[in-house]
Amino acid sequence: MRYLNKIIFINSAHVPYAEIKLDGNVHFIGTQGVGKSTLLRAILFFYNVDKSKLGIKTQAGQKGYDEFYLPHQNSYIIYEVSRETGKFFVMTFLSHGRTAFRIVDCAYDKRFFVEEDGSARYEWGRISEQIGTRVYKSNIIRGYEEFRDIIYGNSQQVAKELRRFSLMESTKYRQVPLTIQNIFLNQSLESRVIKDTIIDSMDFASDDIDLNRYREEVKNFRQQYEDIWKWYKVEKNGKVKVKTEADTVIERYTNYEYVRKLISELCGQLNYTLSRDIHRMPVLAEEESVRSTELSRQRRLLGEEETKYKADEARLNQEEGAIKFFLEQVKSKRQHYTEIGIEKIAERISKEGELKIQQRSLTHQEDTLTSKNQSVKSKYDILIQEVDNHLSAFGLQCQKQLNELDRQRIEAEGHLQAITNEKAETIRNQYDQKLKGNQNSLDEARQTQNELKLQEQRIKQSNPYKEEMDEQERNIKDLHEKRLALFKDSTGKQKEIDRIINDVAMQRKELETACEREVSAIENDIKQISADIAKLDDMLGRQKGSFIEWLGENVDGWEENLGKVLDEDTILYNTSLNPYKSTSTDTIYGVKIDTSNIEKTIKTPDELKCQKASLEQKVEELEKKITLRKQQLEKDIVELERQPSSQLKQLRKDKMNLDAEYNQIPHRIEMIKKDKTAAEGRLKKWREGELEKLQKKLGETDKEIETLKKQKEALTAQRDKEMASLQSSYNKQKKELKSNCDQQKAAVNAELKQKEQVAIQRKAELLAQMDAELKGLGVDVDQLADIRRQLQKVTEDLRYIDEHRADFISWQNDIRDYFNQEQQKKNERKNVRMKIDDLQAKFQKRKQQYDEKIKLLSDELHSLQDEQKRLKETIERVQAFMNNPSCPSDISSAGEMETAKSLSDILEELRDQIASQQRKFEEFKDAVIRFKSNFSPQNTFFFRTEFNTDADYTDFAAELNEFISNNKIEQYRVRTSRQYATIIKRIAKDVSDLSQHKSDIEKTILDINRDFRENNFAGVIKDIELRAVESNDRLMQQLLNIKHFDDEHGFDIGQLNLFTDEDNLNRTNDQAVRLLMTLIEMMDAEQKRELITLADTFKLEFKVRENDNDTNWVEKLSNVGSDGTDILVKAMVNIMLINVFKRKISRKFGDFKLHCMMDEIGKLHPNNVEGILKFANVRNINLINSSPTTYNAQAYKYTYSLSKDEISNTIVKTLLTIR
Repeated sequence: MRYLNKIIFINSAHVPYAEIKLDGNVHFIGTQGVGKSTLLRAILFFYNVDKSKLGIKTQAGQKGYDEFYLPHQNSYIIYEVSRETGKFFVMTFLSHGRTAFRIVDCAYDKRFFVEEDGSARYEWGRISEQIGTRVYKSNIIRGYEEFRDIIYGNSQQVAKELRRFSLMESTKYRQVPLTIQNIFLNQSLESRVIKDTIIDSMDFASDDIDLNRYREEVKNFRQQYEDIWKWYKVEKNGKVKVKTEADTVIERYTNYEYVRKLISELCGQLNYTLSRDIHRMPVLAEEESVRSTELSRQRRLLGEEETKYKADEARLNQEEGAIKFFLEQVKSKRQHYTEIGIEKIAERISKEGELKIQQRSLTHQEDTLTSKNQSVKSKYDILIQEVDNHLSAFGLQCQKQLNELDRQRIEAEGHLQAITNEKAETIRNQYDQKLKGNQNSLDEARQTQNELKLQEQRIKQSNPYKEEMDEQERNIKDLHEKRLALFKDSTGKQKEIDRIINDVAMQRKELETACEREVSAIENDIKQISADIAKLDDMLGRQKGSFIEWLGENVDGWEENLGKVLDEDTILYNTSLNPYKSTSTDTIYGVKIDTSNIEKTIKTPDELKCQKASLEQKVEELEKKITLRKQQLEKDIVELERQPSSQLKQLRKDKMNLDAEYNQIPHRIEMIKKDKTAAEGRLKKWREGELEKLQKKLGETDKEIETLKKQKEALTAQRDKEMASLQSSYNKQKKELKSNCDQQKAAVNAELKQKEQVAIQRKAELLAQMDAELKGLGVDVDQLADIRRQLQKVTEDLRYIDEHRADFISWQNDIRDYFNQEQQKKNERKNVRMKIDDLQAKFQKRKQQYDEKIKLLSDELHSLQDEQKRLKETIERVQAFMNNPSCPSDISSAGEMETAKSLSDILEELRDQIASQQRKFEEFKDAVIRFKSNFSPQNTFFFRTEFNTDADYTDFAAELNEFISNNKIEQYRVRTSRQYATIIKRIAKDVSDLSQHKSDIEKTILDINRDFRENNFAGVIKDIELRAVESNDRLMQQLLNIKHFDDEHGFDIGQLNLFTDEDNLNRTNDQAVRLLMTLIEMMDAEQKRELITLADTFKLEFKVRENDNDTNWVEKLSNVGSDGTDILVKAMVNIMLINVFKRKISRKFGDFKLHCMMDEIGKLHPNNVEGILKFANVRNINLINSSPTTYNAQAYKYTYSLSKDEISNTIVKTLLTIR
């Protein structure tokens, strides 16, 4: 059975000397501050060999372990260990300022260390001499891990000769010392403490999750994610706000640059047009004088033409009037002859000769019949002749009256005709004047109509905007060419930028390569030196039990003889030579060694240490050199990137300006096309307007012509009506004259007729008398009567002819003088009319030509005058503008740019653009401010957020343009997505690594539960059970959520894109972001928390049954019963915990004992004290307790009383020993 048998204090921890046996249960009693905990810590140090885990509070002013426990050269703490083959002890002492160990293979004896006078020895040689040469004594063991390996039997790490000094055999023993340590240090009954004890005892502490590392890795995640996500987040309107605002910045900067360029162009155009118009003023004045002279000449020529035309027209009109009067006379006479039946008269007059022959024949026949009775006939012929004579005389008198009546009628008719002719001439003159005015107006209207039609053709062909539209075409062509040139220049700038960047990248790569090469060379040196150091460490590590250590302890001055001939590695530090002094001849300077174990330079351990220190210093220097070289690389890179920065900045700004102008050209072309379309629209509108005005004028002229035609027709009709009325009046009066004349003639004829009837009757009577006489004489009176009737008829026809002979003669004269000349007069009238029309046409044509020339000259003259006035006013305005502060300062250096635009238009446009420039810049600044408001000063993209000058804004636009043009957001997205996908992976791995130990924990808990059931406690505690349940730690839960997320999306998380817009990844990305953001918020809420430990992965719950009281599952053991019960439960759990690990680490169960150190046992009931001791002892665990006073002394094998003497030394006395 192996166990720690006793502990001895010599000049240690204010204990002059004390031997404390530990082969059973031990109880320390004493008041507070006497040293109970001091003794317990010393015992604990044997098990854990960790000065930092003894509960010493150096921060509170307590001394450190070395200073407190081993204050002197002759201060020792000695641990005696029992084993099956005998006892050995471990002495601890101060070496090179820290606790060291040496193992001696024999039982402890006070005489080894204490002189007879009670003083403690401090020379190892004296101590070693007291121990004896035949007792194995190890070299000084300074490595604490090495000592633990020895004690706990980690044979793989322990030299062969030290393997016998172990309590157990285990390569994984850390759970035992950690459990003993944690039980001593943690007195709380909370599950967290016991849980930590279990975990710490299982040595899983190295698997903790370092929250500070995550904080460091994700500290910028919220900023980076939010900043990058802003470039992908689609708003409700379907747009990405930041992208839209960035585009707005570039667009408004482009607009501003466009206006700035346009102002420069307008300044050049203003200079050109100002110079052009100033030189044009005298030219316009000269042209005005020429036009004015020519206008006067044309007006004079038109006046002369009009005078000649009017004279010729009056002559021809007079000729036409005479002919017209003649034809009217013909018409009047023809009507008169028609009324009197002139043709019938002419026909009857044509038979006058025949009638006279017939008259003579009938007269002869009558004479023949009466020739035999001539006397009767003569008598009666005389009587009849008398009647005829009387009648003839009366007839002559009546004819004279009738002739006088005809003469009076003809005279009245002539007077009436003269008056009528005079009136007709008056009417004709009156209407001819009106018709002439009408014709003149009609001619003028037709001329105006023709002029308007000519103007219509001219308007359809003319284009007052031709120069403007031609310039627009030229500008569009120029802009297309300029766009190609700008693209070429921009490409050249980009190539230069790329060249510089590539040069910098290559030079940076060269710098990095050179640095890597140098660092690699240094690292190789470090590696080589480290190998040398490792070799030295190995040699120093093998010093223990080696030949060189034996020489150091047994042969003085060996360095000067043996040291010079022996190899360090193969001999001096060889542990298998079994050296001893001998007087035989095969010794080396009197030292006999086993040469069969020599495989075959010479430095002492101190020299090796010095060499190691030198090498370590060299490593530090080389590592410092690496650090300095890397710092120099960073400086070189900063300097390398700084050198072209100003050039790059200018190139990028130039390129942006080129791109801005390039991007504006389509807009400018579009604007020019719009202007051209507007000009075409204005042309169309102008033409439509002019044509509309012409159409209106043509309509008015057509109406005027129509009105004049109607007026002419009305005048002609009115004239004809008045002439007809005059003719009607003439005819009526003439008819009245004729009627009066006819009435008078009828009265005369009636009287004549009466006379004729009387004469006829008388003649009839005479003839009847004559016929009677003749009949009586035998004459055929019937035949005679018939002849007389025929003769009467012929006589009446001849008389009719005589009555109408004057009309017939007038008709014959009128035929000669009028009717036969009618066609000739008509032809003459037609010729005169043709002459008048030809005269009018030629005059109108010449007048139109003159009018056109006069109008053109007049328009040109007015245009020249208006242009001079406008130019003068515009020049004065431009000159005033150029002296105004608002005028661009660089206008004088803008040169001249040829243009067809007017000076006033350029001035107004320039003023508008100057106002627009400021407005555009303000809009641009507003866009920048709005854009930068999305980002904090510490934003991911290093966007500046403070602007002091206008140049800061334009520089920012250039930087933003480069950012967008080079799609840098994608670089940030890829890098950030990859970085945080890696974080999620790492978290998942860390959580997985941490969680995988949970099964070990659960197994340990099951072992604890099983241990209680196998060796139950017979007291009040009937059952104790532990269980691990899921942790409610929020941070741990969030980390688990991340792990579950990684488990679910493990195959695609390597390609995780936190900012994708693809539907199939949206939910995954959202979940990843939420998980990381929530983790950040949780870590922010627990800023002081540094680790997630295995303890955070689960909750430890207890269920205790004390008699009939069941606590159910709880996290705290406090208040499960009385204070004593709480302590009892805690003690039992701790004992079971040690036992579980004790059983796990050794192949031979039960061959060693351990100690469990606990305070507060004194609060237990005596029965429970005895029970708990038994509960521990049955598991080969001895309890070491402390309390202020003694209690149940028989239950402990050893009871020690601690007190302080007059000099505050701790005195340890044995009160009771139970065998």
